[in-house]
Amino acid sequence: MPKRFIFILIISIIFTACVHQYYMSAVSGMEKTDFQESELYPSYEFFNLRIDVIRQVKKNEETGETQLESYNSVGFYLGNGLFYDLNRNLSFSVLDMLGVNVYGDFEIVEYNEIFKRISTRYIKKNNVFIRDHNNILLNINNKMDVFFSDSLVIVDNGIFFSTKITLEKDVFNYSSGLINNKIIRQNNGWYRKFLLGQSDYLKIDNNLLLDYTYTISNLGETIHIYNSRIRKNSRPLQTIEQTDSEIYVYNRYYSGFKIYKEHNKITVERDGVKEVSYYISTNNE
Repeated sequence: MPKRFIFILIISIIFTACVHQYYMSAVSGMEKTDFQESELYPSYEFFNLRIDVIRQVKKNEETGETQLESYNSVGFYLGNGLFYDLNRNLSFSVLDMLGVNVYGDFEIVEYNEIFKRISTRYIKKNNVFIRDHNNILLNINNKMDVFFSDSLVIVDNGIFFSTKITLEKDVFNYSSGLINNKIIRQNNGWYRKFLLGQSDYLKIDNNLLLDYTYTISNLGETIHIYNSRIRKNSRPLQTIEQTDSEIYVYNRYYSGFKIYKEHNKITVERDGVKEVSYYISTNNE
């Protein structure tokens, strides 16, 4: 093994250990504040303005490579800024954390903290949403028409088909192209049917049971996320804690990320390195 590789490996191990010790010390000494009570109701997030807590992966059958699962625009709002989509991705909603009213016009700037430059502008004006990457090639198909009201949502990306959502008291209807689906209220939560069964999304006491996949336990000062299939006597997959100005998300090894909350701005720091900031440029409510 080359000496240079060994040296780099040793430096990486030392850096990782220091970062994990930093998060461990920060969490153990933080003045925690309570989270709000968890919620559970069908919702949507079409803008892909998310900070991943758990992102699903899948295997490309052609190349054999692992790739990220795509976001689903439909899912459940869980309270405290958390959104769980129907592809089982769990994330913080940037718009929710910034207090943006999606019914009105807004402009969100994504700023790359590593390269110190604006990477993307997310602009909604007059029922048109534009994702401006400051790059001609990336800006292909970057526009969609959007309409939001209390009972109807229509999103048309102008490529193949539109997505339509109708909101009723006990039924959340959503359709895309020729496919129609429903999320229906039941005792303690919601369910959606499939050809061979159904998925349940339940709120029982302080626990959210999501699709037989994750259990989210809200203990007030701490939120634990468990694998539902091995819930008994298991360690949480992720733990979330917060102060008045920071949110910590970390696993059992204290590896994770931190979100700094400022006025009209949030910044994501991952394993000690600031990666990206989001801030409101304009917000005409």
